[in-house]
Amino acid sequence: MASAIVNDYPPPVLINWGRNKGDLDMNGYDMTTGKNWGVLKYLRSLPAWSRNDLVIMVDAHDVVLQLPLEIALKRYESVNQRANARLLRQHGEEAVKKHKLKQTIVMGAEKHCWPLDHKHPACYAVPISPLPPDVYGSETDQATPTNRPRWLNSGSIMGPVGDLLELYEWSHKLWMAYDAWGGDQDYFSNIYGRQELSRQRLRGSKEWVFGFGEHFEEKDLWFPNMEVQHKDYHLGVDLDSQLFQSLNDALDDLSSIVHSNMTDLAAHDVKKGTATIYNAQFPFPWDLANQPMPDEDRRGGGYSAASRWQDVRLFTNFHARSIPAILHHNGDKSRLDPWWQRQWWTGHGRSMLDLRMKNSSVQIRTDDEKKPVLSWDDACKAFDGEVFVNPVASWE
Repeated sequence: MASAIVNDYPPPVLINWGRNKGDLDMNGYDMTTGKNWGVLKYLRSLPAWSRNDLVIMVDAHDVVLQLPLEIALKRYESVNQRANARLLRQHGEEAVKKHKLKQTIVMGAEKHCWPLDHKHPACYAVPISPLPPDVYGSETDQATPTNRPRWLNSGSIMGPVGDLLELYEWSHKLWMAYDAWGGDQDYFSNIYGRQELSRQRLRGSKEWVFGFGEHFEEKDLWFPNMEVQHKDYHLGVDLDSQLFQSLNDALDDLSSIVHSNMTDLAAHDVKKGTATIYNAQFPFPWDLANQPMPDEDRRGGGYSAASRWQDVRLFTNFHARSIPAILHHNGDKSRLDPWWQRQWWTGHGRSMLDLRMKNSSVQIRTDDEKKPVLSWDDACKAFDGEVFVNPVASWE
C-alpha cells in the first residue's frame, strides 16, 4: 500500500476488510477464492458510467508497485496493443470484428501452469512467448525455472470495469458449479484456457505449445465441452513482463541495477547469461526515460535526489529486457523484505507518503460500510518500522 501511495496510484481500496471465513458477508467463500467475491461486490457497486474506468487489482501481502502510475498505464496500453495486433494477424479484420476479439484485461504471466493439469487448454492452448526461444540457453522451456512465462497468474490484474465485471460474474458462476483447490486462479485459468482454445478453433489452428520439457499427443489432451458460438472475455497475460512481473521461480531473472552504471549493467547481463542471447546493450525503456522523476518537494526535501530514472536502482529482468512496473512475489517470498529495502524511494518513503496524504482526496478506503475510510495510522502504524526502512549498505 505504501508503494502505491508514493508512486501516485489512486487511493487504494481494501477488499474484504475486517472479514473472516464464515462471515455472512463472505457468502460461503473462503478467504482465497473470496478475493473474487470481494472484488465482484465492489465492481457491482460502481455506477454504470464507470464501465470504461480502469481498475488495478493486486494481492494484499506480496505485491510492490515499483514504478509510477503513469508508467503502468502506458505499459497496460502497449501490452494490449501488441496482443490486439497479434489477434488481427491471426484472425483477420473481419473475424476480429465479428467475434469481438480483443484484449482489455491483463493478468500477470508466470512460469508455472497452475493449478490445472498440463493437459488442460489453459496450459497448452495459450499464446506462445515472444521472448527468444533460447533466452535461457539450451534449457529454455525444459523446466519450470527456464520456462518462458506464458501462463496466467491472477494475483495482479488490470482492466476496465465493464469487462472485469463480466469476467468476475462468470468466475462466480464457476465457483457455484465446482470446488477448486487452486483458489481464484483455478477459475480464471479455466476461463482463459477455454477462451484461447475457442480462438484457435475459430482460426482453424492447433498450435499446441508445451513447457516443462513435456510433450503430449493430441489424443491425451483435455478438450472441454464448449459452445459453438465463441465467447471472448478480452483476457490475456503480460507475456513480456513489462507491466506485471510474477516472481515465482523468476527471482534470479532480476537484479537491482542503476542503469547509468554501464559497467555494472554489462556485468549483470553477462552473469545472467543474456548478453550473448541479445548481443546488444540492455535498452532503457523509452517511457521511463521520458518520465520525470518526482520533484524535490514530492520527495520531502533534504535528499540529494537523482534527476533521471537511469540514476536510481530499479529491479530489472534481464531475460525479458524489462523494468516491470509491478512486482508480485508469488511463490518464494524470501526476498520480499530484502528487496523492499532496495526500492528507489527507500530512505524517504515516509516523507513522500506524508506529503501525498496531506491531499484530502488521498484516503485509504475499504469495502466495510462501518469503516469506509482509514487513516494510515489506523491501518498500518504498527508496521511503520518494517515499511519505512533505511537503504541497505550493500545492494547485492
